[in-house]
Amino acid sequence: MSMSFRWCLPEERKTEEAFLFASAFRISLRKAGVERGESTFLKYVLPLLEGKRVHASVADNAIAFALLGEILQPEIGPGHLLPQHSPHWLAFRRLFLALCDEDIPEELLVELGGSVWDNMSEIEEAELAVVLGLGEAETEAFRVDPVSDSELPPKFELAHLREGYAKQIPVIRKITEIRLASYESVSLLRVKESLVEEGRVDLDPVCGALYEIGQNVATGAVPVSTSLPRPGETPTTLSLLAQMVAESGVDFDFETEYQEAARSVRGVLFDIATEMTVGKVVDPEIDPWELEQLFCERRIVEDPSTVLTDARIQFHLASGMGNNGAGFLRRIASMFETADEKGVRVRINPIKANLAAYWIDPQFPLWLMTFPAIENFLGMLGIDNDGYSLGETIREFTRAREGEADSPLVAASRRLITGVEWQLPRSSRLGLAFRKYLADAQAFPALQEHVRGLSLSDLDPTPGRE
Repeated sequence: MSMSFRWCLPEERKTEEAFLFASAFRISLRKAGVERGESTFLKYVLPLLEGKRVHASVADNAIAFALLGEILQPEIGPGHLLPQHSPHWLAFRRLFLALCDEDIPEELLVELGGSVWDNMSEIEEAELAVVLGLGEAETEAFRVDPVSDSELPPKFELAHLREGYAKQIPVIRKITEIRLASYESVSLLRVKESLVEEGRVDLDPVCGALYEIGQNVATGAVPVSTSLPRPGETPTTLSLLAQMVAESGVDFDFETEYQEAARSVRGVLFDIATEMTVGKVVDPEIDPWELEQLFCERRIVEDPSTVLTDARIQFHLASGMGNNGAGFLRRIASMFETADEKGVRVRINPIKANLAAYWIDPQFPLWLMTFPAIENFLGMLGIDNDGYSLGETIREFTRAREGEADSPLVAASRRLITGVEWQLPRSSRLGLAFRKYLADAQAFPALQEHVRGLSLSDLDPTPGRE
């Protein structure tokens, strides 16, 4: 699977959004006899969010377009902080593409000189004229010359404006098509798939919480490749094991097993980044706005000072109190209480984090280890489980290839390493116990000698480094 996000240049984004809002503001809800409210939203907008479609009627599409223009209006719209991949933005762009070649009924159009235009400053009028292709931007104030008020068309009609505006339509349409196609492919599930399949996350800051998750991925720990590392001049435990398996004729597909293990590490690192960002691993099909809410709540608890500096946090706090009042504040308060009890704002299970860090370590490949051996290894690192069974927690975070798909780290179907013995003081590895059917392999003595020479300083928690 290949995933490519074509976000367009910043200048193109600004032009496209200004053009779409200018188009939406020329449609009069008053003249359409539409009153703003929940029933209007449910009739004209909600079906477009849920069905990823547009209405059959041009008039209905125009009304929905105008409503979404008000919802998403920069700075003041109730949804102006919705991420670009939210259903609202996607519907807004679908509507524009559906309307840009249609004749909008004249009874729905705002006459220039009235309604929206009455509330515009000269600079805003000039800027709008530039967006519509009716003037030229000569200064930062967008002074329009030579177009004067008298030269502006008496009606705003998407398909029948003057030549200057018509020339803009193909350009804006292309940008809108690119942005729509790009953002329609953005979801928590798709982004995780991108990391698992390609080893990278390619996101834009306007993706909100998703972008923050991508920033929290420990990219240095992500396996660069899922292919089994080839033997180099200096052998590793992994390369010697692969050689032993081949020599012994064991029915074990080292390439496939390693690939699955490496992919699972990528997935777990993404889950850890999600926990760091929103406080928990969530349903991959989560609604973008719900993900934004979880992110904002986590940020408030993690760093209360963001309420003073982050517009997204301020918007979420205000809308939460406005919509849910005391219930919203009680939930935030309970999150603070839980954080205070644990003594930390964000806590990632150290067992899970260390398993991911060392899972495909070339010198100590945990994915080939039995659970007791892994438990011994984590104990050597000083990792405990707060008095609970360490082995059970290891099992919770790992699975055999035939196990349940929602368990994170994929272990090999054959556990080639059965035990670990530690020399005292516990500063070096004395040796590993391997499956007996490998003992007759020609490389076995070399493997034993190699392992005895390893020490804790050889551990490098960077999976996949070759």
